[in-house]
Amino acid sequence: MLSPNAGTEQYLLEKHTGIIHYLKHETENCKILEAGAKRCCITYTYHEAENIAFVKYMKNPVPCKYCCIKQSH
Repeated sequence: MLSPNAGTEQYLLEKHTGIIHYLKHETENCKILEAGAKRCCITYTYHEAENIAFVKYMKNPVPCKYCCIKQSH
């Protein structure tokens, strides 16, 4: 099952792991629903998700291998 925001031009950061998902290409392998809403943050750019992961949650941002190709800055 996909998240409610699947297919949108947004990024989702899993706060506890630093994994960044690109919701436009979300797959069932991403398992976003298992993370839970309180453990996630939605952003409009990859760069914003990277900054939040590193600065606010002290996690190294990692693009999801199933849905996210790191965007060039």
